[in-house]
Amino acid sequence: DLNVLLRLSEEINAIRRLDVLQERLLERIFDIVPAEQGTIRLSDEKQHGFVSTVTRHRPQDGSEVLPPSETITRRVLEAGIAVLSNDILSEAEPSHSLIANRIHSVLCVPLVLFEKKIGVIYLDTRDVSTPFDSRHLELLTAIASIAAVALEHARYMEWLEKENSRLDEQITTHYGL
Repeated sequence: DLNVLLRLSEEINAIRRLDVLQERLLERIFDIVPAEQGTIRLSDEKQHGFVSTVTRHRPQDGSEVLPPSETITRRVLEAGIAVLSNDILSEAEPSHSLIANRIHSVLCVPLVLFEKKIGVIYLDTRDVSTPFDSRHLELLTAIASIAAVALEHARYMEWLEKENSRLDEQITTHYGL
């Protein structure tokens, strides 16, 4: 597990684009945790809501992509405490009545950096033969700690690039430089 975390840290810290970083994180998480679906949701600056959601689905016959539980992701973001449950009922739309009553496993951990909650990683599976356990929780918590630094750094880099472009445009427009 330590080698996996070290390789993950090295790999994600080399990525500068936020969307690519989130996709790569989910890809690596799927290599480690038996999730059918994974989502990274990043919060706004005030931590009141989510401004970015990237979802990855492990291809399986007949399985439908469901949105992550709004209740669980908000609770984890607000409290900053992980959730592991193997008896969650789906929050599907009424039109998905066959899926609405299926029980599945959910694992959701906060992304925290310097006591600032920047988002959550949410995983779920409906495969009763491979429910999530405490080892998965420990691994995902470690991954989230490593990922939080890289994600916040990528967000900051994107903000700097936008701010630089805005200032360049302002200087060109107002001062003809």
